Amino acid sequence: MLTPAWPFFFGMVRVAGGNVIEIPFYTVLFEQPELDVRDYLKKFITPKTVMLYLNTPNNPSGKVLTRPQLEQVAEFAREHNLWLISDEAYDGLTFDEVPHISIASFPNMFDRTLSVFTFSKSFMFAGLRLGYVVADESVVKNLNKIMVHELYSPSTPAQYMMVEPVKTHHRWLPAVRQTYQNLRNLVVQHLKIDFWKPEGTYFVFFPANKYLQSRSYWQLIEACLDNGVSVAPGDSFGKDFTEYIRLCFTGEPKDRLVEGIQRLNQIMLGD
Repeated sequence: MLTPAWPFFFGMVRVAGGNVIEIPFYTVLFEQPELDVRDYLKKFITPKTVMLYLNTPNNPSGKVLTRPQLEQVAEFAREHNLWLISDEAYDGLTFDEVPHISIASFPNMFDRTLSVFTFSKSFMFAGLRLGYVVADESVVKNLNKIMVHELYSPSTPAQYMMVEPVKTHHRWLPAVRQTYQNLRNLVVQHLKIDFWKPEGTYFVFFPANKYLQSRSYWQLIEACLDNGVSVAPGDSFGKDFTEYIRLCFTGEPKDRLVEGIQRLNQIMLGD
C-alpha cells in the first residue's frame, strides 16, 4: 500500500485476510520528484506480494502523479505480475492544469487494474455512497459474485439521481475545480508553516513535529480543536505519519478559511 493512504483501506485488506505492507510514497515524491520509482518499490516487495494500491490524486497529501511516475508504477506492476487497485476518487480535482491520468490506460495495464471512482468528491454526492469500478469484463463478473454477499445493490433512486450530473459534469466541473483551486491558493498565501503545495484533492498534509513548542503531538491536536480548527491526525493514514496533520480547506467559505488559517498560525508559531 502506497502511503499516506485512505484509512479504511488498511482494515479492508486485513478483514479479507491480507497483509498490508506500507510504502511511504507520496510525500517522498514531493521531496524527490526525480525518484526512481521502480527501484524504490523493489525494496518492499516480497514473494507473497499480489497487489499494489495506488491513489492519485492522493488523499491526504494532495500529490498527483506525473505520467513518467505512473509509467514506472505500471512497469513495476507488469514486471512483478501484480494486480493494481487504482483509487481515483478525486478524479477531476487537480490544480494548475495538472492532468489526471488513469494508469489503466497504459499499455497492458487494463487487464490487471481495477480503477475505482466515486460520486462523493467532485460530484459532491457523498451521502449516496455511490461509485463504480472500471475493469476487464472477467474481473467485473467476479466482483459481482463477491458484492452480492457484501452489498445487494445501490438504491435505484440514487442511481437515477446521478444520471444528469454525469451527462452535464463537463459544464460545471471546471467551476468547481477553480473554486477549490482558489481556496488552495488562499492556504498557500496565508499559511506560514512549511507544507507541500497540494496539486489536487482538497487537503494539506504536513509534519507538525517542529511546531510542538514543548507540547506533545496530541496536546497540539487538542490545541487545534480547542481553538476551533478541526484537523485529522496523521497516524490514521499510515504508520510513518504519526507526527503529521491533515487539514481540509474546502469545508468553509473564504473568510472562515482565512480565519482558521490565522488561528492555525497562532497555534503553530505563536504569531
